[in-house]
Amino acid sequence: FFEDKDISSFKSLTVRHSGNDYNKSRLRDGFMQNIVKSRMDIDYQEFQPALVFLNGDFWGHYNIREKLNEHYIAANHEEIDPDEIDYMEFNNEISTLHGSRDDFDIFMDFIENNDLSLSSNYDSVKSKMDINEYLNYYISQIYFENQDWPQNNLKMWKSQEKGSKWRWVLFDTDFGFGRFSNDPSY
Repeated sequence: FFEDKDISSFKSLTVRHSGNDYNKSRLRDGFMQNIVKSRMDIDYQEFQPALVFLNGDFWGHYNIREKLNEHYIAANHEEIDPDEIDYMEFNNEISTLHGSRDDFDIFMDFIENNDLSLSSNYDSVKSKMDINEYLNYYISQIYFENQDWPQNNLKMWKSQEKGSKWRWVLFDTDFGFGRFSNDPSY
């Protein structure tokens, strides 16, 4: 369905009206995620623009997107079972989308209560999160100047398999590239 991803079957898809970019380009989020795909190791949401008709009536321009859930993770990481994933979201507070948040709470407690300038503590964190993917995620958000982040729109996941590491998912970057800036150069 998405020509740049080698996935032939989807449990579900999302038809999105472009969120906070609905009355401007309606392509902002998909464009930004297309910038990073195939250039860095990052979990991103594929994008396909579409004209939508319902019962023969034109409803407008929408974006067909991969639905972000445990099936997305399993489809994009073939070795992972969708029933064995811990998947969290942060929108002003942590919520569990799938699985358990126990490992995440332990992980965050360690980060908050230990000096990460000590090699042993930093090595412990590196053993529990994919540092390079995390850096790619942050680099992307900062480059996009996504003003709806980091206080919002954070999703992170890991397989429940022993030794798995936390990863972040790039999504909902509609506030990026000056969407709500007063700077006329945007």
